[in-house]
Amino acid sequence: MLTLTTSAAEECCVYTPGWEAWGWLIAVIALLVLILINEMLGLNALRGIKKAVLETPTRQQARM
Repeated sequence: MLTLTTSAAEECCVYTPGWEAWGWLIAVIALLVLILINEMLGLNALRGIKKAVLETPTRQQARM
């Protein structure tokens, strides 16, 4: 008789428990690297977004 002792994931490919956590960690590190490159190149995209968000209330106050 043939007994099945392995799951489908083990038959298909190498299964590493907790790969979701590694994926999140890699995504966070990639985001931090992109922000660092952004700051080094002087693109200041984050500052531009912050400036746009901060200027919005002043435009509304100007209409009043």
